[in-house]
Amino acid sequence: MSRYDGRVTTPANPPGDRRPLLDRPPSDRYQAQPSAASKAEADARRIDAVLVPFGLVLGGAIGFVVLGGILAVTSGLVVLAAFVGWLTGQLVAPPSRAAAVGLAVRRGARPPCRKRARGRGLAMSAGPRAGPAFRRPIESDQPRIVGLVDDWFGGRRVRHLVVRSWFRHAGSTSWVAEDAAGRPVGFLIGYRSQDRPTEAVIHLVGVDPGHRRRGIGRALIGSFLADVARAGVMVTALGWPDDPIAVAFFRALGFRADDGPGSRNLYGTPAFPDYDGDGEDRVVFTDG
Repeated sequence: MSRYDGRVTTPANPPGDRRPLLDRPPSDRYQAQPSAASKAEADARRIDAVLVPFGLVLGGAIGFVVLGGILAVTSGLVVLAAFVGWLTGQLVAPPSRAAAVGLAVRRGARPPCRKRARGRGLAMSAGPRAGPAFRRPIESDQPRIVGLVDDWFGGRRVRHLVVRSWFRHAGSTSWVAEDAAGRPVGFLIGYRSQDRPTEAVIHLVGVDPGHRRRGIGRALIGSFLADVARAGVMVTALGWPDDPIAVAFFRALGFRADDGPGSRNLYGTPAFPDYDGDGEDRVVFTDG
């Protein structure tokens, strides 16, 4: 379609040109006139050139405001949920893990088990399997256990901590775990303090490395807690600061490393240097 409708107009003389129309060249005598359609098309292009950038800017601004509103609402909901969770925790304080384990054993249930502690002689189980039998130790158990404990504790020399007197005089508050064949797979030596009636002590606890991840360590400690459970009794346990997995095991049961006067940070844990002699550093755990 032609941009011109065929109409012509007589052009005006160029500035300074006074010649009559008929004396000028034919190309200067007539001038085509744009059609109405071409004028409308040009007007539309001019309008688009203004409106399109304006529309893009306006749309971007609206999108930014909407996105900001969504983020603000989401953040508000998260803060509200966190506040409600904190408030609920303040109103209903959960019992300590040590208390929960002792309660489970007293009721005849298996203690909760979560992680493995691949430390020297300690284990946390992901779930109990065919459970061993638990009983009180007797004096004749000492020779069998003393021959095993160094291997159970990863080569650490601990046999001097498992002397016959413990089995002879502390059997009523100590425990042995046996497999189906009657072989010892775990033990705990503990006692109530004679001079400090409000204290009870876990002297040593160990588990056969081949029987870890079965809840034996937790069950032994839970049984001892049930033995000494009464109002006002504090349970303490000793550990080595260079055994981080054993440290984590006691903490998972609700025990806290004593960081009182005389303690130092050893291997990332509050401990007492030379607690049991030169070079014999110890972590003192309490269940409070």
